[in-house]
Amino acid sequence: MGAPTLAYVSAGRLYLKRDGEEACELSSPFAEDVRARGQRLDRKHAWKEQGRGAQFAGKMLWGGVGTSQEAQRPARFVALGPGAEAGSLLYALDTGAVSGVFSADAKASEPSETERRLFHTGDFHVRHLGRSDDHDWLCCEVAGLEGLSHLGVMHEDGSDFEPLTEGDAIDAAPSWAAGVHAQIVYQTAGIGRGEAGEILGQSAFSVARIDVPSSEVTTVLEDPRHDLLSPRASDDALYCIRRPYRDPQTSGLSTPRSLGRVLLDMLLFAPRLLFAVFQMLNFFTARYTGKPLTTAGGPEQQGANAKQMMIWGKLVDLERSAREGALEQDGTRSVVPKSYELCRYRLADGRAVGEPAVLAKGVVAFDLAADCSLVYSNGRAVYRLHGDEKVKLVSAESITRVAALAS
Repeated sequence: MGAPTLAYVSAGRLYLKRDGEEACELSSPFAEDVRARGQRLDRKHAWKEQGRGAQFAGKMLWGGVGTSQEAQRPARFVALGPGAEAGSLLYALDTGAVSGVFSADAKASEPSETERRLFHTGDFHVRHLGRSDDHDWLCCEVAGLEGLSHLGVMHEDGSDFEPLTEGDAIDAAPSWAAGVHAQIVYQTAGIGRGEAGEILGQSAFSVARIDVPSSEVTTVLEDPRHDLLSPRASDDALYCIRRPYRDPQTSGLSTPRSLGRVLLDMLLFAPRLLFAVFQMLNFFTARYTGKPLTTAGGPEQQGANAKQMMIWGKLVDLERSAREGALEQDGTRSVVPKSYELCRYRLADGRAVGEPAVLAKGVVAFDLAADCSLVYSNGRAVYRLHGDEKVKLVSAESITRVAALAS
């Protein structure tokens, strides 16, 4: 049996990999239009950024309006999933100001030319999304304030949006459960606050199931020692990524500091203070003259640190993972530690039971294909797992999303 058509996001760009063909990039006409519109606005207001116009507008000293977000920040592909038709693809784009959901025909010779905008909005930002073959409703994760997120459902055209969850929680990565009608499995973590309302901590992610018509929530799987991420439910099994739990808000705050560390901080106090003063002077010099005091590291500072990746809310050190990540048989090493395990649990009466079967280590993202095979990525390659057979489908860098599309 041939491999399913694969869609994946690598370094923020969307790619398609058909069975027996090389991977090709899928560009978005909508994203290109947003970028071109931003560049036109920049040209229109260029007088405010240069010469006397910049001095008059106060840009050199105070920063002014700067270049437009649309021109500076490329649209990011933030969600993937199979579409309504065989071989079609759903994806979500985020430009910073606007979030939209689109579909394209992955079987077409030029999928970009078949892009169809289902909807776009500035009211909320879509992250994960999924659809079911049983109905035309989409489930999605909506980003909120303070890093919180909640779930909602809507028609594929963006109409009739209905929130499903609320409160002090991070509800994320929803997918429709197979074998039941109108139920969603997702990862959820509670938030603890202090008397002043500040966030003090976060619980481990557990797996929950919500019945959409009744809004009834049940716990499918929880483990206080582990985060359980990106759940997918088949008729008789639950799949998820399991990693050791570490509270991102409190980790390291209560760890006793060694005497050596205290002495080192004392010795570095003066250099750190001088560096802070230099950076302040460098900032005002760059604003006033248009040139910094030093050009060291200038171009690299404009983008994200290429040595780090944000994986499921945690910053991953790529240099460290190159030494300690899980090693596949083909020699590819994962960008996350071996403790990021793709697991399968047996389902009984809607709950996960027993010890899990560990299918792969160092897993960043995965998807469950229609033929019940799995596709997963370790951040540097994508593999197909069907029974005991594992096949490498593609190699790429900084892979954060994968989706298996029906042929």
